[in-house]
Amino acid sequence: QCHPDDHGAVLCVDWSPNNHLLVCGSEDGRYRIFDAFGAILLESSPQMSAITSVSWSPKGDKFMVGLMGSLLLCNEYGQVQ
Repeated sequence: QCHPDDHGAVLCVDWSPNNHLLVCGSEDGRYRIFDAFGAILLESSPQMSAITSVSWSPKGDKFMVGLMGSLLLCNEYGQVQ
């Protein structure tokens, strides 16, 4: 379910350290947060390029999003810090 058929391929995925949340990044420039049951909790607005990497912090309270020439630091709710 992390693959949005009409939005391009999923390029990266990472589970939070507590295994309750999953973040994925896609060709469409959006990152999405899902719960452990596959329900989508957040879909970001489109960024300037495809999301090529995502990674949760060791505490699971924030994650990084990588795209061409930029890094975004987001809290666990997907808000850019």
